[in-house]
Amino acid sequence: MQSYRLKIKIILALAIFIATGMLLMDMVISMTGHKRLVLAEVEKAEVVAQVMARRLEAAPAMSDGLHAEVAGQAWGLGMELLVVDGRGAVRFPAPDQLGAGPAMIKAAQEAVATGRMAKGTAGPRFGPLGRRYETLQVAVPLKNEDGLLSGALVLSVNLAGLHEQFWADQRLFALYILFNLAILTFVAYQRLAKLLIKPLQRLASRAEEYQDDESFYFLTDRRGDEVAALSASLNRMLRRINTDRHKLQEMVAALEEANLSLKTAQQEVIRAEKLASVGRLSAGIAHEIGNPVGIVLGYLELLQQEDLQPGQRLDFIQRATHEINRISTIIRQLLDLSRSDEEEQGEVHIHDLLGDLCAGLQEQPLLAGLSVTLKTAAADDRVYGVADRLRQVFLNIIMNAADAVRDNGPERPGRLTISTALVEQAGKRQGRPALQIRFADNGPGISPANVETVFDPFFTTKEPGKGTGLGLSVSYMIIENVGGKISVASRPGQGSVFSVILPLSRAAEKQEKQSRP
Repeated sequence: MQSYRLKIKIILALAIFIATGMLLMDMVISMTGHKRLVLAEVEKAEVVAQVMARRLEAAPAMSDGLHAEVAGQAWGLGMELLVVDGRGAVRFPAPDQLGAGPAMIKAAQEAVATGRMAKGTAGPRFGPLGRRYETLQVAVPLKNEDGLLSGALVLSVNLAGLHEQFWADQRLFALYILFNLAILTFVAYQRLAKLLIKPLQRLASRAEEYQDDESFYFLTDRRGDEVAALSASLNRMLRRINTDRHKLQEMVAALEEANLSLKTAQQEVIRAEKLASVGRLSAGIAHEIGNPVGIVLGYLELLQQEDLQPGQRLDFIQRATHEINRISTIIRQLLDLSRSDEEEQGEVHIHDLLGDLCAGLQEQPLLAGLSVTLKTAAADDRVYGVADRLRQVFLNIIMNAADAVRDNGPERPGRLTISTALVEQAGKRQGRPALQIRFADNGPGISPANVETVFDPFFTTKEPGKGTGLGLSVSYMIIENVGGKISVASRPGQGSVFSVILPLSRAAEKQEKQSRP
């Protein structure tokens, strides 16, 4: 369809250019030819006027009969005759018998006044070729036998027939132009199609059929013209594209491999940090389990005595069972904190996750001096992410808070308040709802010099062996991967506030928007 449109446009353009050229040529030729015809009529009228004037001058006496005879000869040549005397008065014929009387009298009077041939025109009209006249007047002075001016002879030539014949020829020439226009347009289009259109169509068809694995491209059987130069340029371009494509494929493969290695290293860092956190919890549990084990062993020795009363024996058994259950609870909570869920992203209920985490940390010795308060005020807590990763982030923040409040002293017991609220995101996601989780402790706070670097890898203020410096860095990476944001605000002596903002899941976001007024 596009090819036919191009052909039609080319044919119309050729027809317009050729028609314009032929019309301009016709106009120039017509104006020149018409002018030459008029000049020929003028020369003819001059010769006839001079011949008739000599005849009248040669006659012994001018009479109306002689004037009528000469007028008849002029009429036979398509001209009108007028004779005036030396004063400019009309002698023949009567003025009312002349078609161009005023113009002829004016030319005769000019010839009498100057004694030379005079010319004039009458009946001006405007047409496509400019101004034209209906009649042409030629006046010749008459002299007597003494050589004195005795009057003038005027001939008026009617140009209407000349104009009619000219326009009749123009109509014939217009048909000739249309015929030539059709032939020339057809020939020009065929030639142009052979030289340009068909080669371009072959190039376009070749471009459509081109495959990436082909070793040859655009071919042409012509040398040295623009089409051949275009084919060569397209071939060079395709070679560069193929070369760049291969380089790009190699680069993409290298990037995919590097990305896979980076993800593997990231997983290892997260796993190592999680094991480090569980190791710190396990170190405190060893002493916590030792006491119940000693108590159980004591009760078992008492139960070996034969003189025990049935009531005492039952009481010892119940006490030993209680201590064993206590050991089981501590170990189960540690296993819950260290377990690895399937790392598939999905909808996570943050309130349930925080509740389970706080409940599991109640019996942990590492958090013995920390009072945790959970305030779940957010109307919706559904976010999209990996539950095990988010649990690791929250555990790192809580353990850091426990370390921070450990040196507060008995007069200032350690407190950690965990609260949730719905907020609006900023930046690229501005205006979209999100869930904010705040962890506010009453520890000594963070110095201004360290606030900007707490999320840097291997940054720690703890003593050697008590921290890897990767906890907050890994937490920052986990939150960024789910489209969230983590930040800290702190003043020395006033505690620290860690803020985690997570985008709501699509279902929660849609429901939250519908609930807005």
